Amino acid sequence: MNRIFISYRASDGKKDADRLCADLSRLYGADQVFFDKQDLRGGLSWRTAIMAALGTQPVVLLLITPDLLGMKHPDGGRRIDHEDDPIRGELLTAQKHGALIVPLLTEGMPMPAAAELAEGASVPARVSMR
Repeated sequence: MNRIFISYRASDGKKDADRLCADLSRLYGADQVFFDKQDLRGGLSWRTAIMAALGTQPVVLLLITPDLLGMKHPDGGRRIDHEDDPIRGELLTAQKHGALIVPLLTEGMPMPAAAELAEGASVPARVSMR
């Protein structure tokens, strides 16, 4: 079974991501859920570990929150449009390796249009998280 990878913007998605991780870990086992706060250990390169996990073709659960696409970059524009954005990197790496990306809409969030995501990234379905 492929691992489940939870992708979220920490500024406003941590609470939902924590809850989702706990629920999925109970259902499938903690070893099947990759969650940065529990799987990244000191001394490891954060980006290297994330990219390695995405290379295993997990199912990527992308939490759609207001900050996911709306957060601004210090240099201007949306953060997700900049090369240094970790969510952008996760999405593009996941797609490159053929991972399935499933959007989970947090309360009240609409499904983003493909053009709103990082250039080259897309999400396939509409799923609501309640």
